[in-house]
Amino acid sequence: MNGSAYHCPPSRHTRCLGDRFIEGDAPKERTNLEEFPFLVAKAIAAGLIRLPGLGDLLEIKPVEKPIADWRKSSCIKCGEVFVRGHHHIEACAVCRLDERKCAFCQKQFQPTERKQTCCSSVCQEKKISLPKAPTRVLPTHICKACEQPYLGRLSGAGWAKTCSEACANTARSQRYAQMRAARLAVKAKKP
Repeated sequence: MNGSAYHCPPSRHTRCLGDRFIEGDAPKERTNLEEFPFLVAKAIAAGLIRLPGLGDLLEIKPVEKPIADWRKSSCIKCGEVFVRGHHHIEACAVCRLDERKCAFCQKQFQPTERKQTCCSSVCQEKKISLPKAPTRVLPTHICKACEQPYLGRLSGAGWAKTCSEACANTARSQRYAQMRAARLAVKAKKP
């Protein structure tokens, strides 16, 4: 290897020029296949390669990354050391989160994380298998244009005021006509 992450042999042109000027007794560079056993031996010694079957005999355990000191913090309430992540948290999960009721069995439990809603994995699986809550019933409204009842539907600002697009166009033209009549009335009053 030449120090980089990938093996980069010298170009063919440079090798040919070097062979012309170097005497025949000079040491030649190893080919890729000759270099391979040495690289594998180095990788095994560094622990980068694990041979199959030897792990059980040598009891090689995977190397865990050490936790940085700045991530470890002691709880201000109970004094226990915990890993806090990137946020500045002063209390451990047990002290920080209040007890809550299990969403399935209704027992009180101490959650270990903020999103935990069930006391155990069994309750979580049972809760998922329950039938979903029924969909909500839509209210009935009266259309502004045709004055017929229709099931409510949401529009940009809230509930739609008309039952269809045709009725919406009719209601819009009626509103514009009222606004025009109001403008004309204001103009007629001016001397």
